[in-house]
Amino acid sequence: MVKLISNTNTQSFAKIVLEEDSVGTYVFIFETAQSQFPERDYLQNNLTLAQEICLEDYGVPLSSWRPFGA
Repeated sequence: MVKLISNTNTQSFAKIVLEEDSVGTYVFIFETAQSQFPERDYLQNNLTLAQEICLEDYGVPLSSWRPFGA
């Protein structure tokens, strides 16, 4: 399963994490650097749709995604 992270967005969120699962792709939004758990989470049908929604709603450039833990 793919897990990606981006720290680049227009909403001043600390980070956004995308995590693929058998049911779809979860979008986890961490509002501050101190957040231990995401303040928001959404389920999208697939990774591509999750990335497109993050671009449209939160200003996350497609090129900013990188493997989580890298």
